[in-house]
Amino acid sequence: MTKTVFVKKVIFIFIYALCAGVDSYSQEIKGVAIYNAKLAEDNFPFKGSLYFDSNRSIYISKQNNNPVWKIKRESYEGAYLDILSDKVYTDTVGHLVFKKINTPTLTVRDFCDKNKPFIYDDFVEIDWRIKSETKMIADLKCTRATTSFRGRRYEAWFAPEIPVPYGPWKFNGLPGLIVKLED
Repeated sequence: MTKTVFVKKVIFIFIYALCAGVDSYSQEIKGVAIYNAKLAEDNFPFKGSLYFDSNRSIYISKQNNNPVWKIKRESYEGAYLDILSDKVYTDTVGHLVFKKINTPTLTVRDFCDKNKPFIYDDFVEIDWRIKSETKMIADLKCTRATTSFRGRRYEAWFAPEIPVPYGPWKFNGLPGLIVKLED
């Protein structure tokens, strides 16, 4: 028997919608979370997809047919100007973050230059502080957690009823899927 949890459309900094399937016989959890993301260093919104099961996840973002996105930023006068520093290199595969459960190492596919993706391992252990606050997000009871990670403070809301330790980008390690994340 398969139980499917559908989450209504929710828009906030990182999550747009969530669908997760739960197989009640084997306790194997499989699902996908689609995030609306906006990173400070990129200055533009994009979609990211987190595919996961009970043992691993892969986060895919910034897929594009064009190898370079030129980002436009609104000036103070209301006109749009090309900002050369706001280039994002990518390809149709995109930026990837692969995570195996119970390991602190992520395998990352990223870009530094046009047509030159590179793959590296990133050791990531996030020291979460789980708080007592809870709130409903898209019909899921979520719990608040905070951390400092690479110079920034983050607040996450995770859903213990989807018991996988994954979230967007490099964020992981909570006792439930991260459905909202802000810095």
